Amino acid sequence: KQVDALVFGKKPADQASGMIPSKVASRSPFSIFMVPSDLPDAYRLQKVMVATDFSEYAGMAMEQALALTDQSKGEVYCHHVYEVPIGYYKTGKSEQEFAAIMKSHAEKSMDKFLKPFKGQKERIVSILSFRNKAEVSRLFWKEAEERQADMVVIGSKGRTGASAIIMGSVADRTINQSLDRPVLVIKKVGENMNFLEALLRV
Repeated sequence: KQVDALVFGKKPADQASGMIPSKVASRSPFSIFMVPSDLPDAYRLQKVMVATDFSEYAGMAMEQALALTDQSKGEVYCHHVYEVPIGYYKTGKSEQEFAAIMKSHAEKSMDKFLKPFKGQKERIVSILSFRNKAEVSRLFWKEAEERQADMVVIGSKGRTGASAIIMGSVADRTINQSLDRPVLVIKKVGENMNFLEALLRV
């Protein structure tokens, strides 16, 4: 049908495992929209959280988040998680010192990433979180809850070959969270279609 996205409802964790939607979502070459079944009747899209690694796919997620909140003129939180690389101690610096360096790099990368969206700068809030052993997806979800985001948006890179339709780990783990707000996973249209077409011919 050449669809652009798949939409799933997701039951609360205490009512169903959610395994089927999650498995389908993790293998889909299309964008995915996961909606919790207990979404309030008075739901309004005012705040959207976007995960960014400063890639092209994160840029697509930002574009969608800004478009979704354009009518309400709501806020878009742009969230990046930085960390200290393995082997930092070989530089002779402490973890705290190297973390400060990585934060500075992240701030510069964030400024560069947001330049194409400067026309809507007043609606964008940049957030940097330091990863200290915690999973990136958990830090992202925790931030979304604290900011009371109405939706989270993640860009997911499609790959080629046998792994062509497996999501990135952050997107995959976020979808498998016990959702209490919608999650939109953005994938580039047609990126995995060669693999899909080959599969359909089998």
